[in-house]
Amino acid sequence: MGNAPSFCCCCFPFFSQRRADQDHQQAARGEARRSQFSLPLRRRCGVCGMYIDPVLFDGHREACRENNFRNLRQQQQGELQDLGDDCSRDYDTEEWCVVCFAARRSFAFLPCGHVSCCEKCVMALQFCPLCREPRAALCRVATGLLLQFKCRHCGEIIAPELHDGHREVCGFRMMLLQKGKDVSKEEDGSDGADGPSDRCAISNAEDTSATTCLNADAVLTTSGECVTKSTMQYCIQCHGVERPLVIMLPCGHRLLCEVCCSGRKTCPVCLQCIESSVKSFC
Repeated sequence: MGNAPSFCCCCFPFFSQRRADQDHQQAARGEARRSQFSLPLRRRCGVCGMYIDPVLFDGHREACRENNFRNLRQQQQGELQDLGDDCSRDYDTEEWCVVCFAARRSFAFLPCGHVSCCEKCVMALQFCPLCREPRAALCRVATGLLLQFKCRHCGEIIAPELHDGHREVCGFRMMLLQKGKDVSKEEDGSDGADGPSDRCAISNAEDTSATTCLNADAVLTTSGECVTKSTMQYCIQCHGVERPLVIMLPCGHRLLCEVCCSGRKTCPVCLQCIESSVKSFC
């Protein structure tokens, strides 16, 4: 029957197994050939995190870096513009530091609670520049909320944590002060019918009371002589024993004794460099 191969019934299983082995070998060779020419796995971009085909990986990485750099530059320009607008804004004069008047107040002195200095000046002060109370701790205050915590009675800016308590105490003090003024006015009105000598006596009494208040720190020595100790004769740093104060140059402030001034390089009020000092006996 032509050239077609003919097999007997006894040889058919052998040729069938041989044909199956040949098909398996051809399939294995085809798979190896396909794996030889197959592309490697996708690579992950370190900028955006996407998996990219290796053929396109280099171009994608350069473009991704360029876009990322452009976005960062625009973000920095926006931040610089916002900072410039913030610096050029005309703030209320009450928000400036009471020492340098060059920056906004950002720290509160504790325990008094006065917000009075910026970050640069507050580190050099050991006493509150408003009430002269010793500094026990510091508290940072948000600069955008300064005037919201301004006491309506005394006009000072107080730390947010102490504002409510300070407002109540300050209001009570103002109420007592107003009652004292009303009582004094009523007494002046009731004594208006008296003669000029009575008015002179009242004025002399007021002067005497004022002098007594100013000399509240007066003490008696062993000889019975009254000696007045003014607070301006005490060094604001040691304030222990009375020593002659010195005038710091070139600023001219008279706050420290000779011993304390020799150990400082800057004035505690204006923070100017101390070039020399002059002893004062007034």
